[in-house]
Amino acid sequence: MKKTSFFLLTICLMCNSACTMQNKENTDSLPIADFGKEYPEKDLLVSENAEVEYIRLETTDEVLLDGIASLYLSVTDRFIVTNNMQEGRIFVFDRQGKHLHNFMRKGNSGEEFVFANKVRVDDKAEEIFVLDIRNKVLVYTLAGKFKRVLDIPKDMKADDLWNYDDEWLLAYDSYNLDREGLTCSEQPFFLLSKKDGQVKRIPVTAKDRIGSRIYFEKDGQMGVMNVSFNYIYKNGDEFILGELGNDTVFMLKQGEVSPLLVRTPGSKDKDVRSMMCVPFKLGDYIGVAEAPKKLELENTKLSTKDVFLNLNTGEECKLALKDDINFVEPTGIRHNNERVEAPKNHILWMPDTDRLFQWKEEGKLKGKLAEMVEEMTEDDNPILIIYKFR
Repeated sequence: MKKTSFFLLTICLMCNSACTMQNKENTDSLPIADFGKEYPEKDLLVSENAEVEYIRLETTDEVLLDGIASLYLSVTDRFIVTNNMQEGRIFVFDRQGKHLHNFMRKGNSGEEFVFANKVRVDDKAEEIFVLDIRNKVLVYTLAGKFKRVLDIPKDMKADDLWNYDDEWLLAYDSYNLDREGLTCSEQPFFLLSKKDGQVKRIPVTAKDRIGSRIYFEKDGQMGVMNVSFNYIYKNGDEFILGELGNDTVFMLKQGEVSPLLVRTPGSKDKDVRSMMCVPFKLGDYIGVAEAPKKLELENTKLSTKDVFLNLNTGEECKLALKDDINFVEPTGIRHNNERVEAPKNHILWMPDTDRLFQWKEEGKLKGKLAEMVEEMTEDDNPILIIYKFR
């Protein structure tokens, strides 16, 4: 009998009001993201469109961030929270970068988490919410004292987590997704009460759902690629809801759900289903990405395409955010805003310290960032750059 081994490949790509939430669905006059067209490139320069804030995160013997801490940032009006994913340690800074607390509650007890999929902070309540791989949300004080646990229903699986308002978290249900022969809910987005774990489904319907896993065979081995397309994009009080197999993208704002744009060709218009997500929303610009649910096996590569629309003017382009304030040559901002939590129209970039020193040695830096790097050592925590777009 032929032996088959499996391996995992992960690719990173780019309220009370819930009680009366409405879905106003009329797609006839919506903007169209046409993936069959080619679009001109456009640079959005920081010097012309944004103000820049620099936050140097305090470094001590017990506060050393790993190289991927930038993927797990939550920045609010009062706090900056991140975590070392593998170790499970959570760090809390004030908005000036001063270290306030750090704690590690990783374990198997009822007051601990096994693996933190998401970490979010509530400014007003001064609480931290940790989405555990065991399908529950654990709530802690900023100093790490356990407060309560929010159990996700057994017929649901929370695959994302965001602050919605003072009373609710917003999440995505991936229960039974990509499991052949099993059914999953046609309303994947839901609110989770911060107080007691009560669940309220959001009226966005998604039939024939597809997930982000792609199964393939190469060189006699079976593999699975987990494509990190996001389901929810948060821009302040705007929540963009993009079910991968849907042809319509929705916005949830102040308790009201409305369609935002449609794509063409549709998910089912080709021989292979295609996935779609929204990894970017800044002002009137929205970025939409698409990829077939199939690999190019010769190089185990996913073929992706993206388009940017200006929802106000109708402009279509391939948009690049470029920093011409801190770099001698305008340089693309490598943000992860589809993962992090930030104020409205703010873009976060936290290059690791090694990269900063490399740019310094290559003479690529200028201005305030260059001055700050001159004062650093290679063991320091990175600098958080916040671009506040107008």
